[in-house]
Amino acid sequence: MSDSLYRDIPMEHVSRYPVMGIMTTFLSNSARAMALIRHTYSDWLKLQASASEIAAGPQVRVIVHDPVPPRNLGALHFRAPDPGRLFISASPCVGVADALRLDGCAYVTADILSEPEVFAEGVLEPLTLTLLASLDREPLHASAVVRDGVAVVLAGPSGSGKSTLAYAAHRRGYFLLADESVHVQLRPHLRVWGLRGRIKLPEAAKVYFPELKNCGPGRLFSGKTKIAIGVPEERRCFFSDKVALCILGGFRRGGPRATPLLPEEAVARLASQVEEGFDLYRSSAPQRIRTLAQAGAWLLEPGERPEETVSLFDDLVGAVH
Repeated sequence: MSDSLYRDIPMEHVSRYPVMGIMTTFLSNSARAMALIRHTYSDWLKLQASASEIAAGPQVRVIVHDPVPPRNLGALHFRAPDPGRLFISASPCVGVADALRLDGCAYVTADILSEPEVFAEGVLEPLTLTLLASLDREPLHASAVVRDGVAVVLAGPSGSGKSTLAYAAHRRGYFLLADESVHVQLRPHLRVWGLRGRIKLPEAAKVYFPELKNCGPGRLFSGKTKIAIGVPEERRCFFSDKVALCILGGFRRGGPRATPLLPEEAVARLASQVEEGFDLYRSSAPQRIRTLAQAGAWLLEPGERPEETVSLFDDLVGAVH
């Protein structure tokens, strides 16, 4: 009897990775899908040697099925009735993340596997991160770099210069923790996590960084056009337990300035900047921001050149120490 509902598909390929300190099980009937999963998450295996706290976590299943005419992959659509559930659809693909069951499942065709970035950013990571967010790994719209064990977290809306400052800091010897989103853990203590070792820069950043002169931009899954810069493994880190929180303000012609903020001031500023996707966690975000701001928070008004602004980072790191 044919299994037209794809209910009893043998999952011959299984991998487990401690993504953001939570052991996540990935299953698939496709070697190709598992290879893409491995490419996305296998770096996390190195975490087991550097972190003693590895919690048991969710499972994510990727089932590759026969194409249903027409074969062309439609645009991906996302629906989230609450923070614990995510629905992804694109004829003939569908995905569901259910945080109550700690289970994610995607039915995809081979077509989407031929586009690794679309699969990773449009299917695999949304399912996985929705489940992990329910396990005390909620996202904050921010980039982050690390020096001397302190993460300088650069929070702000799209276009505020987060990635450009992160890249400038990386050039000055800071380690990359995160670009685009930082994931905040509160229990048993504060810890911030990052994902994937790339920085995505606007093409305008070439003005500041001569080495990017011949780097062409690419179109991302989000539809934005950015220059994607890979960061070597030895220049990245997984997490940090100390944080200097910087909320990006407007640019200053007179040079950069960092103005201390009280925790409640930090909460008020970031609460007014919540963008789509991050607004799923609007009710719990204030407590996370408040905790991030305990060791030190600043309103960071960048100067005209990113190098000027990054020159302030060492003082912020020292203030947290």
